[in-house]
Amino acid sequence: MVGGALGTTLKAMAWAQLHWIILNRHITGKDACGMLFVGFGCETDPNPQRVWEVSLPDTPKPPIQPPTLPEPGSLLMRVLHLADTHFDPFYKPGSNAECDDVFYWRREESGPPERPEAAAGTWGDYRFCDAPKWLLQEMYSHIANTHRYLDIDFIVWTGDLIPHNLWNTTREGNLDVTRQAIQMVKDSFPGIPVFPAIGNHESHPVNAFPQPYIENEFDISWLYDEISALWATWLPADVAASVTYSAFYSTLIKPGLRILSINTNYCYSFNWWLLFDDVDPAAELAWMAQELQRAEDAGEKAYVVSHHPPGHRDCSKTWSHQYNRIVHR
Repeated sequence: MVGGALGTTLKAMAWAQLHWIILNRHITGKDACGMLFVGFGCETDPNPQRVWEVSLPDTPKPPIQPPTLPEPGSLLMRVLHLADTHFDPFYKPGSNAECDDVFYWRREESGPPERPEAAAGTWGDYRFCDAPKWLLQEMYSHIANTHRYLDIDFIVWTGDLIPHNLWNTTREGNLDVTRQAIQMVKDSFPGIPVFPAIGNHESHPVNAFPQPYIENEFDISWLYDEISALWATWLPADVAASVTYSAFYSTLIKPGLRILSINTNYCYSFNWWLLFDDVDPAAELAWMAQELQRAEDAGEKAYVVSHHPPGHRDCSKTWSHQYNRIVHR
C-alpha cells in the first residue's frame, strides 16, 4: 500500500504523530479499541473516562409546530449537493485497473494492464478509481447546462476532494488538488453560492486532524488557513475566524435560513488525535448549540451539514450522543 520513498516518509510522519500522542497521554487498550477501532467492531463502551457532556442553553424548548407545506407552484429552493468528488489529477486511461491493493490509484505507477479488460477507462473506472479532471468538468458542465444556472439556488459540497492515494500524499499535493477542485466548481457555477464542509481526506496524513491548540510540528493551520482563503470566494468575511480556527462556520443562506457547516473529523474514529483529547475538540459542539440557539431566537431555520454522519459507527459515541442532544433540543 505504501509506494516508494514518498510512502515511507508519510508512514514516518504518521508514526511520529502517534508516537507523540502515546508519549503525552496515557493510552489504554480500552482507549484504542473504543476510540480508533469501533468501525471494525471493537467496542469497549461505556468507558467512563471518555464520557463528557456539552452544556445546552437554558432556554426551554419551544412547542414544535407542524411544517407548513408550500402551495403548488409556489417558489421552491433547489440545492445541488456535491460529495466525495475525490479528484485525481494523475489519472491515466489505459493504466492497470486490477491492482492487488484496492486503494491503489489508476495512474502510470500502477503499470500496464496484463489483459485488455484490465485497462482503466477513459472516463474513470468502477474498480476503485478516483475521478479524472475531464469527468468532473463534463459532469459540472452537464449540470450547469441542464439547469441553465437559473434553478440552482445554492450548492452544498460536503468534502473529500483528495484522491485515495492514502499513503502517498503531501501537504503541498493535497493543497494543490484542493485548489484545482475548487477552481473547477467556481468556473462551472459562477455566481452560485457554495457552502462547503471539510472531509477527512483533505488532511495529511489522511484522517489526522489535531486539536487547534496543537501548535508543534503537527499544527493543522497549514490546511485551515488555505481553505479559509479558498472558501472566501463564497463565504462572508465574518466566518473566516472560525474556518481558520477549526474549519466550521455558521452563516445565512438568505434571511430566515441559516447553514451550519460542522467539522466532523473531530468525531471520526480514524482520527488518532481523538486518543489524545476527544472532549468536544475545538469546543465545536458547544459552539453549535449556541449558534442554533441564536438562530431560534432570531426565528431562523437552519441546515446543518457535515462530511461524516453523526451516529455512524465511525463517529465517536460520546460525540454523537452530544450532537444528538443538541439536535433533539
